[in-house]
Formats: sequence, structure tokens, C-alpha cells
Amino acid sequence: MVNPPPTFTRRFARFGSFEVDFRERKLTKGGIRIRLQEQPFRILELLLEHPGQLVTREKIRLQLWGQDLFVDFEGTLNKAVGKLRVALNDTADNPRFLETVPRQGYRFVAPVAWPRELEELVPTKPQTKKPFYLWYVAALIVAGAAMAGFWRFRAAAPKITAEDTIVLADFVNTTGDATFDDALQTALRLSLQQSPYFKVLSDSAIARTLQQMTRPASTRLTAEVTRELCQRAGSKAYLAGSIATLGSRYVLVLKAVNCRDGDTLAEDQSFAASKDKVLDALGAAASKLRGELGESLASVKMFDVPLARATTPSLEALKVYSLGIKTFDEKGPLDSLPYFQRALQLDPNFTGGYRQLGMAYSGLGQTDRAREYYTKAFQLQDHASEWEKLAINGDYRSDIETFELSALEIMLHFT
Repeated sequence: MVNPPPTFTRRFARFGSFEVDFRERKLTKGGIRIRLQEQPFRILELLLEHPGQLVTREKIRLQLWGQDLFVDFEGTLNKAVGKLRVALNDTADNPRFLETVPRQGYRFVAPVAWPRELEELVPTKPQTKKPFYLWYVAALIVAGAAMAGFWRFRAAAPKITAEDTIVLADFVNTTGDATFDDALQTALRLSLQQSPYFKVLSDSAIARTLQQMTRPASTRLTAEVTRELCQRAGSKAYLAGSIATLGSRYVLVLKAVNCRDGDTLAEDQSFAASKDKVLDALGAAASKLRGELGESLASVKMFDVPLARATTPSLEALKVYSLGIKTFDEKGPLDSLPYFQRALQLDPNFTGGYRQLGMAYSGLGQTDRAREYYTKAFQLQDHASEWEKLAINGDYRSDIETFELSALEIMLHFT
């Protein structure tokens, strides 16, 4: 009898510049979805469940096809693994992700980031029968302890778990300064993306849900709209932010709201003495909110690069960058180029701007220009968060290997 696999409690996995959503059966790279058929996806899922471990061909056969006879299993498995390698831009000769163990199976060799560790199935031990009165006494003791413990530790229970998604509402800006429009929501998203614990609903998922609501993709995400969207998307909470002036200072408020009942899960208020301190205040508020919603203090400290360093200290550059992201999603890479180029003019050390410009040129098939900006982002990765460093390294290595492979093909063509 085959032993059952570990109970897999995570919904998302990240490796290199890739992200996997197991619930939606989706593989993305830099926010762009990569088509992957069911069998290759299930193989990837199985390998990610056992990172660094040998997954035998027999185990893959049992997991994917069970005990049923399969005449051409070897050929089908080879084709599925080949499709997976194509999706990951990986090679068997020099694998970055999927290593072949000849005649045995495969091993996933890249680091895999999970919000939490796997929880193993714990076998239930047989228990001897006890007299009824002992069970009754024990039940009373347990019930009493549970009631006392409930009130003592209720506040410590996480309000959002690693399986939940949250939706970002549009920032409410009452300062009269248009520089804050879009820029603060983008900064908040980038701040939360540092955490391996929280998952922000993607722009593509928001667009699909708005379509289901018969609303245009450009609909402003007010609190009312966001709550309905949050419920339809199956998310746990939405995060609303606002900025206002108070004398010469700026006051920022972040509030996490339960989508179903409208209860406030956590709220934080921070102040900035001047405009150039707003990003610092926003980052501090986001970090505090992460802890209040359930992320451990150790995790918050580990994944908490100050926003001005993880993005850019220039609000103007961040605003233009935000418009570039929106244009990339709505109109494509060509129309987004001027925004990313302008963002880099405003801040020549904007790591994320170089990476996005590289992605735009890559989407246009201009590999030389893409390589130029991927390399620049790689050189400036100290100005990025830990997650963005992983993505930058993945893009850089993938691009260099693609370039080397193309050069080799050209050499072989002329020999």
C-alpha cells in the first residue's frame, strides 16, 4: 500500500521569478500567466511538494495515473516534463529548476518560498478504552481549560492566514496633491509583497471579477465596490488606505476589513512630517498592520526593507511607474515604455523600473534591450526587497541562458 503524501496546506509557491497558485492551477512569471497543461502542472506541483528530494518516476505514475495500466507511460511522462521545462525556460543539460536523475526520476533543485512549512500527517495512535466516568471528568477539565484559554489567547489568533487573499482598495487622497494618486497604492502593494505570509489579489484577478460584476476594468475601487469584489473573489479581507493633511503634516490611515461582515480586523494611523517622509510612514504602518493581522514578529523584521529603498524615494517616479504598470496590463508593453523610461529619468537607481523596462522589451521581442535593463536591475538589486531580488535573479539568469543558447544555435548553424 502506498503511503499518503504530506498534507499540503499552502496555496502559493514562489521560485526564481515564478509563482504558482495551486487553487487556480496557475503559473505566472512577473505577473504574466504562462500556459501549462494539466499533466505538466501536476508534475510541477508534486516536485514543489518535495523540494530538493528525488521524486521517482514510479511515484509520478502513481500520483498522476494511479494503478491503471498505461502502455506508453514513459513517452507521455517525457513529453509532459519537456513541456514543463519549456514553460520554465529550463534545460536538462544545465537545469536551474528541474534536474533529471537518470533512470530514477526528477528533483526540484531551486529554492522554494512558502508562507509556512508543510504540515505532516500525524498517524493516530490506538487508545485503550477508559471507564466512562473518567472520560466525563476529563471532558469537564478540557472544557474549563478551553474556556479560560479562549479569552486569554483570542487576540493572538491570526486574523488572516497564509491561504487567504486580500484586496487593495484605491487610496483615498484628500490632500489635493495628485502625486499621491496611484503611487501610494503601488507602494502599499510592493510593501505587502515583501511578506511570504500575505497574498494580494492580482490585477488580472481583479479585472476578471469586475467583469463578472458587469463593471469596466477601470472602475474605481471604493470601499463599497471593493467589499463586493472581495466577496466574489473569495478573498478574506480588503485593505483601505487614505492620506490627508493635518496642518503641515500628513496623516495616513490603513484599515483591514473583513469582507463578509464588514468588521475591522486591524487599523493603524501614522504621521509624516513632510512629503518626502510619506513613503517611510506608509511602510511603517504596513509593517505594523502585518503583525496585527497575524504575521510573526520575526517574519516582519526579516522581510521589511524600507519602502523608499525597496522602491524609490521619488514619489514622482513611483507615480509614473504605477501608470506604466497599468498601461502594460491594459494596452501592452509598447505603450508602457515611455512611463518606465520617464520613471528612470526621475530616479536612475530605481531597480524595479529597470526590471519592468526589461520585461516590456522582452515582451516586444527586443532581447538585446531587455538584457541591458535586466542586467542593470541585477546590478542594483541591493535596492530591492528579498522577493524582488529572487525575481530579478530569475529574470537575469533566464535571459543570460537564453542568450547563450541562441548564440550556440547560431554557431552550430554556420559550422
